[in-house]
Amino acid sequence: MYYKIENGKFTGFYESKDKTGSYTEISIEDWQSILDKQSQGEVIFYNSKSKKLETIKLGRFEELDGTVVSTNIELLKQSILSELSELKTEFATKAFIFNEKYLQKNRDVDKANLTSIVVMLNTTKQTVFKNWKFKDLNGSDVYADLSIVDMLTMANIMQTQTTNTLIAESKLIKKLETLSVEELKLFDARKEFETIVGA
Repeated sequence: MYYKIENGKFTGFYESKDKTGSYTEISIEDWQSILDKQSQGEVIFYNSKSKKLETIKLGRFEELDGTVVSTNIELLKQSILSELSELKTEFATKAFIFNEKYLQKNRDVDKANLTSIVVMLNTTKQTVFKNWKFKDLNGSDVYADLSIVDMLTMANIMQTQTTNTLIAESKLIKKLETLSVEELKLFDARKEFETIVGA
């Protein structure tokens, strides 16, 4: 069994040598040992100092260039940005407690319904909407009558919640630009998001 080195980098194992390239013989035991480590998530590389194949366990977003381990900062940032986007959606649509006894989700459909109902009530000169569907604090469906003031209060809570999540995402995106690689690796998007939105 042989391994091939091109430009100082390990390129693979071979049963025989072809006409080009630098091949080094490796025992079946050493080959199997390296493959076992590779199957456990380690990366094979050629150490030009020791002139041997070695393996290394890379962390998340780490890459190996020859014998140098580095962090792929762009992938790390993209991962954090993706998580911030998911957190924005999660916190923007999160249910809130209304009138100390109802749970109300903050979904786009609920906002649209509130707007339509307030317009309809104003147009027909009514002051109460009957049977708005909520969840009680135990998660069961309940229906309640709401005044226009109640509905405007709910709409304000929904808008504030949505605005706060957009602000949190923007602040954290700006903060990412100021962080070192080590700080990015330790960045806890959920904790940072919760701190800003007060969750």
